[in-house]
Amino acid sequence: MELATVSGTAVLAALALFGIAYAVGGEDATSDNWVGVLVALLGLGGLLGSAAAFVLAIVATREHGLRRALWLPLALFPALALLLVLGEAFWWE
Repeated sequence: MELATVSGTAVLAALALFGIAYAVGGEDATSDNWVGVLVALLGLGGLLGSAAAFVLAIVATREHGLRRALWLPLALFPALALLLVLGEAFWWE
């Protein structure tokens, strides 16, 4: 659960940083500089962390049965993967 929480926080921080930088400086504020690199690293770290939490939640479900505490790890990775796929298909070029 903690790994999924940290991963979700990293992704939300990346989105907030990107949104603030884009609102203040436009496209030039987010491309080819430290903001773009930081957002990409936070997003990638959040996606990889949520994938690890997803796998651990599946293993815990197989071992101990489905628990209410596992809803975040089981939902976060598919949601982030869907956001990445839809974002790449429709929003980002």
